[in-house]
Amino acid sequence: MNDNNGTIMALLTLVYVGATILILKANKDMVKESVKLREAESRPYVIAYLEERSTGSVFLTIENIGKSIADNVKISSNRKIEYPEFYHISDSYIFRNPFMLAPNQKIDFFIHQTTSGSVKVKKDSNGLYPIYLLNISYESDNNRYEEKNVIDLNIVKHRVYEENKDRIKYIVEELKDIKVLLKNKT
Repeated sequence: MNDNNGTIMALLTLVYVGATILILKANKDMVKESVKLREAESRPYVIAYLEERSTGSVFLTIENIGKSIADNVKISSNRKIEYPEFYHISDSYIFRNPFMLAPNQKIDFFIHQTTSGSVKVKKDSNGLYPIYLLNISYESDNNRYEEKNVIDLNIVKHRVYEENKDRIKYIVEELKDIKVLLKNKT
């Protein structure tokens, strides 16, 4: 009977040691995730997007939406950005040299004016405006980050170089389509 008690105690000790090892592993994984989460919350995030303003101007905007400084920022594009007409974005200092962006700091590049047609955005053989893949790499606290952003000028294609009367026709057509959709849902 004494042997049975010793065997039971040995098995219980083994189960206890196994459970302790599992708990230690889970705690280690939680600490790793906590460190990753803290880094994700405090790191820089540099993104690129198109911004259409109320004046009808469209800008390519590069912005640090993160909480720390993005250092040694480098931007490249899969193709040359040939806007505006007389000083291409791809030829600008920012696209040729590394720079720094503070949190919430942004840099705007004028692309075109939707109301005047003063800048001619070129279409390809399919009638589409250019789509750019921007690669943005940057550093912070000895970490290197890389973001890929798609800049699609087709987002504003219905407004580029249209006369006001053409825009109104487009809006009326869209409203008719919405009316039909809403009518069909009821």
